[in-house]
Amino acid sequence: MSKRKFLSGITACLLGLAILPRARGEAGLDELAPFLQVRSDKSMQQALSDLKAAIADNNYVYIREQSVDSRLTRPADENRNVVFVYFCNFGMLDRALKVDSRVGVFLPCRVTLIQRADGVDMIVLDPKLISRQLNDGRLDDICDQLTQDYRKILEEASM
Repeated sequence: MSKRKFLSGITACLLGLAILPRARGEAGLDELAPFLQVRSDKSMQQALSDLKAAIADNNYVYIREQSVDSRLTRPADENRNVVFVYFCNFGMLDRALKVDSRVGVFLPCRVTLIQRADGVDMIVLDPKLISRQLNDGRLDDICDQLTQDYRKILEEASM
């Protein structure tokens, strides 16, 4: 990835975060937190292991993990304090894509793990927020199920 593409991606992400509060207010979503988050007092390695087990226990498939700066630096220099874990329930993905192809915004699923001094934060974007932003009521049931599944996975992984 070129430095220009990387910086463009960072800029787009930051702009999206900047307009999120206004967009949420306009859509009447102020009561809905954009993220589901749990804190665990585990090490990063233990949190990753427990997250992978919780993913499998909830009928999802682990796809991969990568550090936040993967492929942007040498593997030995990667920041392993921030890790993305990708996973998917391919049956649910298929159903969702048949309803609205824009679900690619939040599927496959991704949990971000952030190492803190006192443990690991596990954070995922709440699909209910995305569903409402896409304004397609046909996605409501799928997104409600995803939110429930994410909560179960995060709770199991953090225990």
